[in-house]
Amino acid sequence: RGSGHVRRQTEPSHIIHPIVSLLGFVYCVGMKRSRTENGEAGPSCDGDKVKAAVSGGIGQGLSRLGQCAVCEQAAAQYRCPQCECCTCSLACSKKHKEDTGCVGKRPRSHYAASKADLDANTLTRDYRFLEEASRSVGRSARKDLSDTRPKPNRGRLNGLRRLCLKRRIRLELLPDAFARHVCNTSRVARNKLILWRVEWVFPLQGVTFFDDGVNENDTMEQLLANILDIRPGNAAKRNTVAQHANAWKQDRGAVQVVMKAEGRPANDERFYSIALDQTLCKALAGKLLVEFPTFRVLLPHQLSSIAFIEPDPEPEPEPAPEPAPKPGPSGDSKLEPAEPASGDVEPKPAEPAQAGLPEESQNELETALASRQEVTTNGSKRDHLFAT
Repeated sequence: RGSGHVRRQTEPSHIIHPIVSLLGFVYCVGMKRSRTENGEAGPSCDGDKVKAAVSGGIGQGLSRLGQCAVCEQAAAQYRCPQCECCTCSLACSKKHKEDTGCVGKRPRSHYAASKADLDANTLTRDYRFLEEASRSVGRSARKDLSDTRPKPNRGRLNGLRRLCLKRRIRLELLPDAFARHVCNTSRVARNKLILWRVEWVFPLQGVTFFDDGVNENDTMEQLLANILDIRPGNAAKRNTVAQHANAWKQDRGAVQVVMKAEGRPANDERFYSIALDQTLCKALAGKLLVEFPTFRVLLPHQLSSIAFIEPDPEPEPEPAPEPAPKPGPSGDSKLEPAEPASGDVEPKPAEPAQAGLPEESQNELETALASRQEVTTNGSKRDHLFAT
């Protein structure tokens, strides 16, 4: 570092290129040795001599591949890269693929049980595989790996999630690389109104439709009518689901809408039954969503093959608590009943005069009773009046 020399970073291509060159040399040596052992003259790398020898053998009715394995009449000219079946023509090659299901693609790796299986074809296959790996490394080094795709607005979706929590909707967001997350167009309007992206699945026909900007206050019947009713622009959708459209036209109750319960084991799928008179917001309340809602539209004969989740019973209303009595103004342990509201004050009946008292005593008692209504929270004055 001090001398100014910069150490060169080791790249995978600098390791693969020498290996490829070495294998190329070994390949040429191996082909030459195999030709020599078989009694054939000439170097193995001379392509013109090899082609001349092969064409001469075919012209004499002989072939190094033997007889065609399909028609068994002509000499074989082609060998399948996958199963090494020898054929004589394109027709025989196609018939071989139809009969055996072979795709004709050379396998990337092939297990060699013994050294006898390590022939020139195996070496060639490995050599070409390393060449392709070398090209891939060079291509990736020249390619800009920065992702230029527009990433979804996480702030928008996080605001949508917070608004869903207020509506008792659990919204789960997937990572940015998932296709379901990329195509999620659900958003929040300016008036705090959620506009959903809704997926409609028709399992009977195996088709799926998407609706964008669906108002959460629309009922399920209105949303389903946009697909099954005769309206401008939905002729193609309606013809695709003709069975549901006919059942919808005769009786709208014959078409059932269900929603899969997310977060359950794969071997125990359950579904929610969605009523058509419910709004979209009410239908999603208390449920878990993955990016956006997905509804399945079924006919009556399809309901027997699915299991439903029973709705929770509605809790009984709790009785209103009784008002607690107010403590007495004197601060003692005795409690007085709560005073009625100002608008509900009822006049107290006048207390009758005590019989058998003199006229002067009765006048004093009436004066004391009138003073009791003007008594404040002063305990000494109250005690004095009561004593009187």
